Amino acid sequence: MPVKEKYFTGETMTDKVYGGLLNAYYGSMLNEHQRELMRLYYDCDMSLAEISEIKDVTRQAVRDILARSTAKLASWEAKLGLIGKVQRIADSLERIIETADETPGKMLKKDLEALLEEIKEI
Repeated sequence: MPVKEKYFTGETMTDKVYGGLLNAYYGSMLNEHQRELMRLYYDCDMSLAEISEIKDVTRQAVRDILARSTAKLASWEAKLGLIGKVQRIADSLERIIETADETPGKMLKKDLEALLEEIKEI
């Protein structure tokens, strides 16, 4: 399942949440200006007009920078898949926790060891 379609709670991931996650995981690959615009838009939920006023650039410039930056970060996620890996680990942990009471000790240990291997890959 593509990362954008699912969030850690199993709900549909909105574009804003996805953009915020991209910035959190890969934002350091952007320059300071791009990273700040991403933060204001995705994390602070500011409009293009509000950001353009604060940063003294046109609304179109903000939109273009956000589009290019988001595409760049999405390409990194497509290559590295960190958000997807963390999501799968969270799903595995949920499953282990939900079934822990009914799972024999050896199976529980095996599940946890497999999860640890996934974490080490990151």
